[in-house]
Formats: sequence, C-alpha cells, structure tokens
Amino acid sequence: MACLFYSGNAVATIAWWIVLWKVPSSRVLFLGETFGAHWFWIVLPDGLAAVFGGLWVAVAVANRRKIAGPLAWVHFGAAGYAWALTLSLALFDPRCYWGLLAMSLTTSLSFAFAMRLNAARMLWGPFEFRPAKPGAPSDYRRQTAKQITAMWLIFLVAVPAVIAGFEVLVGWHANWLTESWRLPVALILFGSAASLGLTGPQ
Repeated sequence: MACLFYSGNAVATIAWWIVLWKVPSSRVLFLGETFGAHWFWIVLPDGLAAVFGGLWVAVAVANRRKIAGPLAWVHFGAAGYAWALTLSLALFDPRCYWGLLAMSLTTSLSFAFAMRLNAARMLWGPFEFRPAKPGAPSDYRRQTAKQITAMWLIFLVAVPAVIAGFEVLVGWHANWLTESWRLPVALILFGSAASLGLTGPQ
C-alpha cells in the first residue's frame, strides 16, 4: 500500500500539472486568482518533493531499505508545507477551497504512512492499538462496540462538524456540493470510513 500511495502521488502530481496547464480555469480552484497566474513556479518544488521524493520513498519501501522511514517523514514535511500554503491561499481567496481539500487528503495520508513505516504510536490512551486481554467472545464484542462508538462519534461526527462550522465561518461553504448531492455523498463517505472500524484481520 505504501508503494502504491507514494508512486500514485507522484503520478497524480504530474497529472495535476497537466490540468493546470491545459485548463486555465482550474488554477483559481486550486491556487486562487493571484497565485494561480504564476502556477508554474510550483513545478520545481513539487517535482523535487512529490514526484522525485515520492518515487524515492516508493523504491525504498519496495526494497525494504531502512531509509524509507526517514524519507517518509521528509515527504510528510513537504506535504505539510504545501498544505499550509494552500490553507493560507484559501483563507485569502475562498475559491481555491479545492486545492486545500486535495492537499488535506494528501497530507493526512502522508502522515499516516510515515507513522506506519516508522512503527510510531498512532493513538494513545483508550484508543491505543494493543493486543486484547484474554477473555470471552462477548467481552471482545462489548469492548469493540464501545471503541467503535467513541471513534465514530469523535472522528466521523464531532470533528467533521467542527470543520464544517469553520468552513461556513470563512466562506468555504460556497464551494460545497449542491444540496441534492450532499446527503448521498456524505452517506457514502461515512459508510466507507465507518467500514474500516468493522474490518478485522483475516
């Protein structure tokens, strides 16, 4: 999966350049009106970090090199910098909301893969991943139900609600899908994310 993500991110970056080049109207959606007029300046840093860097991590992971872990953190740092840039642009020009959305997804995945490749602790306290204590099947079901309920309420209800409220506050909600599309898309996304909590090792 890590190889697929890093190599896929490199290919997606090149495809994004082509879209920016061939479809001028897309520049405002991703970079805003002012920065979008000078989009070609992002090719060099993107080429180094997302394309070259992403392929380097993919090759290191495929060959089980120890350097894969540190490289993954570098990749995340570069993605985080790009995310901060798109956040700043979107705050000044709400029309480039889609650039922030794309970089939020990329940066989140980059962080998750960096954590996994470095065997870092992803959660703490009651949410920490750890072997279950010996017990009856009913105990496992009860504990799983409690954790899933808490995780869904926090990450699939509370956090999205806070994000949605902030988007309304800064004007990003003008970029949302039309009313008729929101509920079906929301249900699909919720179901996809929630299904991860119901998937166990085979």
